[in-house]
Amino acid sequence: MIKLIKVQTPEELAECQEIRNTVFCKEAGVPEEIQEDEFDAIDKMNKTIIHFLVKENNQNVGAFRIKCTSEDFSDSTECLIQRYAFCKEHRNKGFGKQSIFELESFLKSNYPSIKKISLDAKYHAKQFYEKCGFIQVGSEFMEADMIHYKMEKSL
Repeated sequence: MIKLIKVQTPEELAECQEIRNTVFCKEAGVPEEIQEDEFDAIDKMNKTIIHFLVKENNQNVGAFRIKCTSEDFSDSTECLIQRYAFCKEHRNKGFGKQSIFELESFLKSNYPSIKKISLDAKYHAKQFYEKCGFIQVGSEFMEADMIHYKMEKSL
């Protein structure tokens, strides 16, 4: 069973960055300057961005962040899942799907105004998100030299 850890410290944020750098930069070839942005600063957390570590048996297995579409989570009706990454050795074990459902529970409990989750899915991950209840909206597009799809899910 996985556990979502809401990132609170610079050390936890660095753990997220390590996972993302491995998955996106080393494995997928995404330039680091694209992978990291202004929302990866510790002072941005809890205002418009929440980072999560995904743990299984107290070991990091993944990381992602959510970004609200307004000035603050408390009045936002939508959030975006971004930088969704799982360590290679922990993929295809159901942790990704569990983390989506845990995120949904977290949002319903803490931010009931949020009624929709959106994300930009890479081509190879589209079916995974469909299995989690997301639907494609719009046409495919290119980002970081990869095909992506805008997807969303109602809560």
